Amino acid sequence: MSIPDRTTPWSTRGSAVLIGLGLAMSPVALSAHSVVEVVENTEYVADSLEPLIERPDIQQQLVEQALQPLTEAFTSEAVISFLVESAGVPDALPEGLQDSAEGLIQPLIDQLTNQVENTAADIVASEAFATSWRTAVGNSHRSFQDAVINGGEIDIALPLQPFLELVRDDIADSGFAGLERLPIPEVSLPLFTVEPPETWQRGYSIAAAADPWLALLAVGFTGLGLWFARRRDLAWIAVGVVTPLVTLLPVFVARVFIHNHGPSLATDAAVALMGRPLEVAALVSVVVVLVSATGWFVESRRRVTIA
Repeated sequence: MSIPDRTTPWSTRGSAVLIGLGLAMSPVALSAHSVVEVVENTEYVADSLEPLIERPDIQQQLVEQALQPLTEAFTSEAVISFLVESAGVPDALPEGLQDSAEGLIQPLIDQLTNQVENTAADIVASEAFATSWRTAVGNSHRSFQDAVINGGEIDIALPLQPFLELVRDDIADSGFAGLERLPIPEVSLPLFTVEPPETWQRGYSIAAAADPWLALLAVGFTGLGLWFARRRDLAWIAVGVVTPLVTLLPVFVARVFIHNHGPSLATDAAVALMGRPLEVAALVSVVVVLVSATGWFVESRRRVTIA
């Protein structure tokens, strides 16, 4: 005995449209959630970027980019004055003799510069730097967060003061006694600048407002489409096959796009931040595939029973 088919062409087309809308909203919902996570969750950003410092290529990049501000910091007027004082040159000497004394300690300044280069490379590779790295990443992200949420120029810089303090203390222990008293200036390493900032700030505002609702709409539209589907077994198959494509594929495309910008600290950081969206997309895909397989099995058995 067969059951009369009460579906209409309108309901069939409506079902397809609803499922299509739900599937199309899935990557949009994932993108909005990822944007909010990157802007608002400092802990997530720190967790994502912390492992980078263990990679030798990242360590080398950091030392190369930080070498100039490091050298400037350790050959500043304050350091030169400290070295003159350490050499026993009295402050009461005439200015001309003071300048001559500074010239006489130039070999000491060169030695200090070389020590800075060697010590910087050693410290970046040390375990003690991991904590300072995480602190610097957190401070950098908070400045980024403030610029995106409250407005202003989005210039992302990595504070190097904790790094410089480690270098200073290590150099002080290696023969420049008293250098640990030297105050460290606030030096930052520019990572990247976001242009135009107004567009990114507006995009974050939209993503933050839509984040919880887009996921609900994606589930709601897909569920309604399945309810009105004439062949629910086929509809379940379509949802199970298409969902992984529309959620995982955009993440992989974004990672490839970022990689094409060439190797840099900013590029590696951006790739690392794509880890959470990839995890969420994979989790959503697995859940949807399992639910779809169950739905297809139930509907298939039901059609066989009715027939």
